[in-house]
Amino acid sequence: MRRNSVLIGAIAEQQKKYKNYLQKVAKLGKLGQELSTGQKMERVKKSWELVVKIGEN
Repeated sequence: MRRNSVLIGAIAEQQKKYKNYLQKVAKLGKLGQELSTGQKMERVKKSWELVVKIGEN
C-alpha cells in the first residue's frame, strides 16, 4: 500500500509541474500573439505620445 501512495504522490507532483509548464506556454503564446498583432507596439506608441505631451506642457 505504501508503494501506491508514493506513486500517487509522484504522479501528483508531475501533474503540478506539467500544469505550471502549460501556464508558462500560454503566457508566452499570449505575448507572441500581442507582438504579432502589433497590440503591444500600439500601447507603447500611445504611452510615448503621452510622455511627449506632458513634456510639451
